Amino acid sequence: MAKAKYKRYKGTLYKRGGTWWLDYADGKDRAGKPLRFHENMGTGDRKTAEAEAVKRTAPLLNKSVADRLEQTLKTRIASHQQHVEAALAELSKIPLADAWERFPYREAVRGNARRPLRPKQIADNRRFWQMFVSWLSAARPAVKFLEDVVKDDAERYSRHCREKLCLSPRASNKRMEICRVVFNLSGRANPFAGIKRWSERHAHEHRDALEYSEVQRAIEAATGEMRLLLTIGLFTGLRLGDVVNLKWEDIRNDRIFKKTSKTGREVSIVIFPALAAALDAVDRPKNGKGPVLPGLQQLYQRDATMISRQTRQIFESCGIEVTEKQAGRLKAVSRRGFHCLR
Repeated sequence: MAKAKYKRYKGTLYKRGGTWWLDYADGKDRAGKPLRFHENMGTGDRKTAEAEAVKRTAPLLNKSVADRLEQTLKTRIASHQQHVEAALAELSKIPLADAWERFPYREAVRGNARRPLRPKQIADNRRFWQMFVSWLSAARPAVKFLEDVVKDDAERYSRHCREKLCLSPRASNKRMEICRVVFNLSGRANPFAGIKRWSERHAHEHRDALEYSEVQRAIEAATGEMRLLLTIGLFTGLRLGDVVNLKWEDIRNDRIFKKTSKTGREVSIVIFPALAAALDAVDRPKNGKGPVLPGLQQLYQRDATMISRQTRQIFESCGIEVTEKQAGRLKAVSRRGFHCLR
């Protein structure tokens, strides 16, 4: 007959829901009934559970009834404290749907310097965060809280942006950055902290220059504010956002004085005769203030891509190719747009 295994702990181990529990009795209550205890061993492994049972009940096997009761009460209190701490941690979890409202990315921080972001940047950042939340809800529906997102989720989302959405390196890195910043602001463990940036050296997107004849055709094909937009872009070299937000107050003494949105520095640009003629053809407000392109400025605030799209449509109407197919990319790469006027 096989020799029975000696049990070095008090009570009985049983498994419930994949986790081992210890059931034992020690001491009696005032009515003389045995005091029964149920302790969670916190593991699904039998050997680990046995070792934990030995650790918890060894003092009960060697002490007097009073000492055992004191030890049991201490164990119970510690167990309850663990449950309370776990419950509080669960209550303090941040729902993914509420994360942006609680930790919005509204300012850029570099060292001790803080710079407020523009409304459009904030709106774009929020949209990128919501894209991640939407993807995660489809990829892992069980994940509802910020604390439940793990590094594997971040790596899968990074691959999704590159391989499934076929985003450019810059666009993919931007989405990873927004997610990383939101987790940093929340103070929770950041699964995006170790996600490597996709190198842009091997997939650099350039813009092809426009011939002067092509620019002339595009300006002649444009009408209204779009024609003035292209003319200002050609003779100033300003970026699209700076041209759209140009004000009459910025034009004085035959020059344009504009603080650029990218650098925050003011530039001074000479107004060439052709540009001066285009500006003179526009009806200025009586007080000499306000946007030079009011309609496009409102459109830019709603959706900046609409203006870029209209610019490309004008180019295409003149027979100018604006996109190019690239191996490994589902979407055609933009080669000509407003930026080519610079």
